[in-house]
Amino acid sequence: MSGMGFSGSARSMGEYGNLDWDTDTDVGVDPIVINTWYTPFAVTRNVKAFYIIVEQTNAGAAAETIVAELTIDGTVYTWTQVAGSGTPYYLYFNTVGALTDAVSAHQLLSLDADQSAPLETRSLQIRVRQTSVVDLVSAIIEVNMVYSILEGI
Repeated sequence: MSGMGFSGSARSMGEYGNLDWDTDTDVGVDPIVINTWYTPFAVTRNVKAFYIIVEQTNAGAAAETIVAELTIDGTVYTWTQVAGSGTPYYLYFNTVGALTDAVSAHQLLSLDADQSAPLETRSLQIRVRQTSVVDLVSAIIEVNMVYSILEGI
């Protein structure tokens, strides 16, 4: 008998992935290049995302315009924020279905404002870029997410 289930046979934290991605460590780019898309999470099928946090840091400690693009089941949702350096932004969908944010003091949140349900998708891709002038000394974008992948069992 076959079916669908989340990876891992036992219900434990081991069945979850942790995306801890940044342009410096994972791409080898510091400072980032203005208007260049970076892909921390390539198109992945059957994703259950529990939170998405986006953060930018730069040596000048200036606020910079950051864009995150989530492609969910083929539909593109865009978030743009003049993000303070070192400030994590928790992304979620508001009651009218728009991708929005809240400043996050925590790195463990679910993906909706009332923290009651994860985002379950047939496919998910995350891309980020900076559209304002880049600090030439150091400018990094970081993306964090806890997720699981639904797969046949």
